[in-house]
Amino acid sequence: MAARTPCTPWCDLGAASRAGEDGSAQQGLRISPRVTCGDGCQPAFTVAWLCLGADNVDWRSGFGGNTYQPLRIIDLARPAKVQVTATVTVSCSPDQSAAQCSTTWLVGWEPGAVLHSVTQLDSTCPGA
Repeated sequence: MAARTPCTPWCDLGAASRAGEDGSAQQGLRISPRVTCGDGCQPAFTVAWLCLGADNVDWRSGFGGNTYQPLRIIDLARPAKVQVTATVTVSCSPDQSAAQCSTTWLVGWEPGAVLHSVTQLDSTCPGA
């Protein structure tokens, strides 16, 4: 009987895209993670979010299991910013191997809830 090749977990978050329209208090970030485990292995993944340094932004931290992080501008007349980190954990079956990658962005809005930047600050993902 041939030895089974171990799974090789891999993940990449890619770029974050904005969810929401200029002028709306309801904003957010969306990601489309890519995951793989190699031939003969089945991937599953989870997403965890962390928001830090919020200025004029309401958020829900630890919003796991989803590829969307809701953000709400509190006072539309003021600028707003928040640092958002998404962490993807991919696990492979049948051998239970796992890998993690995370990316952090700084998101900023001008007065009127007009998005002016989604800047990637750092990433531990291999494709970044």
